[in-house]
Amino acid sequence: MPTEEELHEKYSQTATTDLLEIVNKKSDYTELAISVAHKELKARKVSADEIRDYKPQEDPYKELWLENCLFDLNFAQKAACYFLGMLNYFLGLIVKRLTVGIRTGPLYSPNFKAKGYLLKANQYNYYSVSGFSFFVISLIASQLSASIFLIVWIASFLISYLFDIGYNKQRQTDKLHKIMDKGELPWGY
Repeated sequence: MPTEEELHEKYSQTATTDLLEIVNKKSDYTELAISVAHKELKARKVSADEIRDYKPQEDPYKELWLENCLFDLNFAQKAACYFLGMLNYFLGLIVKRLTVGIRTGPLYSPNFKAKGYLLKANQYNYYSVSGFSFFVISLIASQLSASIFLIVWIASFLISYLFDIGYNKQRQTDKLHKIMDKGELPWGY
């Protein structure tokens, strides 16, 4: 943790607008950092009215981030998650059991969240879980007839897809919008 002297040295070379950002975003900084920023602003003869009335700068990448955040999986990706994501989770569980807990979760997981594709990450999970669930249901139904397995599994993909585009996607985007309207970034971003 930097000392007061180190912060003073750093803040003496920091732009006034950046110091105003520090003072106005108190939740992002320590009390010491805010205090040193206040002292530096007073030394620069910035009035208390200017500090109070300062409006934080908008993030220039916010619109791009929002666009990525709400970007949807295409139909082929949804089908792949449904039919292959299930296999991925199933194999991940087997490997986890065989390696006695060294490996956790699926064998492969696309890193959508790290790239800001939060809706894609949610949809990947939705289609993988529904694919696995309906796979089990299809296996149970196949006890009646072997050809029923594929019919039930493919039909259930269409049901999952229609539910996603009709309800689930909108619910997820609304939830993401509410979080971002509060000025927060979802899931620790």
